[in-house]
Amino acid sequence: MSAPERSKLGKYEILQTLGAGAMGIVYLGYDAAIERRVAVKTIRKDQVGQAVSAEVTARFRREAMAAGRLTHPGIVAVYDFGEDESITYIVMEYAPGVDLGRYAASRDLSLAEVSELMAQLLDALGFAHAAGVVHRDVKPGNILVGDRLKITDFGIARVADSQLTQTGVAMGTPAYMAPEQYMGIGVDYRADLFAAGVVLYELLTKKRPFDGNSLEELSYKICHTEFVPASQIRADLPCGVDALLARALAKASSARFTSAAEFAHAIAQTLSGAMLSHAPTEFAQGTGRNSAMPSSGSWSTEMQRALEAVLAPSMGSVAAAAVRRGMARTADPEQLVHVLIETIDGEPARAAVAERLRAVLGVRRPPPASLPPPVSVNSQGASVTPEAVARLTQTLATYVGPIAKVMVKKASADSPTYLDLCLRVSARLETEAEKQRFLKEVGVR
Repeated sequence: MSAPERSKLGKYEILQTLGAGAMGIVYLGYDAAIERRVAVKTIRKDQVGQAVSAEVTARFRREAMAAGRLTHPGIVAVYDFGEDESITYIVMEYAPGVDLGRYAASRDLSLAEVSELMAQLLDALGFAHAAGVVHRDVKPGNILVGDRLKITDFGIARVADSQLTQTGVAMGTPAYMAPEQYMGIGVDYRADLFAAGVVLYELLTKKRPFDGNSLEELSYKICHTEFVPASQIRADLPCGVDALLARALAKASSARFTSAAEFAHAIAQTLSGAMLSHAPTEFAQGTGRNSAMPSSGSWSTEMQRALEAVLAPSMGSVAAAAVRRGMARTADPEQLVHVLIETIDGEPARAAVAERLRAVLGVRRPPPASLPPPVSVNSQGASVTPEAVARLTQTLATYVGPIAKVMVKKASADSPTYLDLCLRVSARLETEAEKQRFLKEVGVR
């Protein structure tokens, strides 16, 4: 770590420089108001040029909102967004640890450790994909290993796109990009799964599946040539590893795994013969090195089978493994429900399965978080009261996550009436449907 170039960004004290890249610097910061250390990722506007700085700022803000929706122990949380004349920045959870590349290079990982690391990576990716967010820059440098694995820069890679690429600024990491990212034919969650396949190959062999002396050579290999089978590099790998990697790294996205959960299940079966139990390890979710995890032994076999039956229509053959894994992660019934529905696509389906799981577990649906009383907006002159701000913030948080507090606070400074405040805030939402639904929820439409 080195001394920072500046002492403050917005309300955040800058303590140290954590790292630097082509477009900006990551600082260790401190939020004195709540006595919390944070990571502050910056983009310097002069590094991307005036012609695209406005686009950079808009995309950075959009992606901060997208990442702010993702509350998961395997994803570095986003707290705030800000800018001044020269810098645009995002404030994130400070997650001490070493990046996965350096971590793997410093030791010989067992197959069990590789399975555990990939299970945690894919668990976080699956959660994000279910929320409609694609990372697009999954690589060891964006994966931190501390008390557990965490993905950082989630969604922020989308800032680097179209016009930005034309400025000559290198975006993403070419060795981990899927063929469709090079071909420009549309990218979805399967590009993240391809990148995860590259990470898996590298963890197993300490080599990348595709390499080249130039970007042109590398892109050609990724799009058109086959990689060296991992078993030819490491003879002790179990049978089935080459087939697993072939599917993960398929040129056509339609030939890859259909979900992060399916990929994780295949890894566990291939490398260890059974789905991971998430037994206590230094990587285990929410633990330190000396802490203990709840054991699946605290759940009865009958309960396990009943939960599997509920999940089977949605998850197929993965249901049994998902239940075992969930039971190993928590002894709390309501928390188990949330763990089990993480990878189910679509809010209606997720809610329906959650209700059936609660019925099996004998727990009641938790009451919704209480909101301040509705605000009357019969006239355009309704004032901006603390109660109105509280309600607006809590409602907005369901759309954009913790960053809602900052957005409402900034908008309220320039809003003479509640109606004006609601309209200003709704303008930050991405789709017209979201805007209309939000305005209805806060009593404007």
